[in-house]
Amino acid sequence: MDYAADPLAELHRKLAEYFSDEELETLCFDLGIDYADLPADGKAFKARDLVGVMERRGRIPELTAAAAKQRPNVSWDMLGQNQASAPAAPLSSGAQGLLRKLMGRDGQPGSRTGDVIMAEVGAGAKNVAVGKNVAQANVDVSGRPASDDAQVIEHHFKRLAEALDQARGQVDASAMAVADFQMKLLRGELGKTKENDVPSATAILQVGDWLLTNLPQIKPALTALFTAPAVSRVMAKAGSDAVSWTKAKFG
Repeated sequence: MDYAADPLAELHRKLAEYFSDEELETLCFDLGIDYADLPADGKAFKARDLVGVMERRGRIPELTAAAAKQRPNVSWDMLGQNQASAPAAPLSSGAQGLLRKLMGRDGQPGSRTGDVIMAEVGAGAKNVAVGKNVAQANVDVSGRPASDDAQVIEHHFKRLAEALDQARGQVDASAMAVADFQMKLLRGELGKTKENDVPSATAILQVGDWLLTNLPQIKPALTALFTAPAVSRVMAKAGSDAVSWTKAKFG
């Protein structure tokens, strides 16, 4: 696997490689994450779920900073190589507090001079630029370039295929043949990341239900797939039924 192509996969690999199970649990404690609540079993899978949780909460920089504090001799800049051109992430609570200090108590400009620029861009907004001397990229509201979604989804399908291979000795051959076919259908629908693509909610839900019912062994990999922000955006395009199904099955 080309980890350099997916910084989150590289982050997961390093957490699994350089932290023991006990150290990973301590890292979770420091970040306010209950290690026992991470659904998967085993250090490598726990590390994967930790990365997923922190990504969904917009706390990946906090995770890498905490990891770097514990392992300063390991390079954790896999997410920093494009920071100069990347769009700003949503304001953290700390940044919001700083902004309030720059503004008056009533939210109006205080004694500070210079420019205070704020902007909130909704989903689907295009060709938006805010501020002075702005350089921008085509990104979605998660802060990841829109073109990355297909690559991230493919990464999760590779992990899902690995989980499926591990289950082959526990399932009869005819069921595995059906599973392989269902996986192709699911990959085709969730791969519809382009702006005008319309995924089929019916196909996705039928395949997802079949896999959950017949191959419970791969549920952790399915959970990682369907809770990935890139897949969430595809499910949103598929419609409200798809979004509701995802929440009901994977939380």
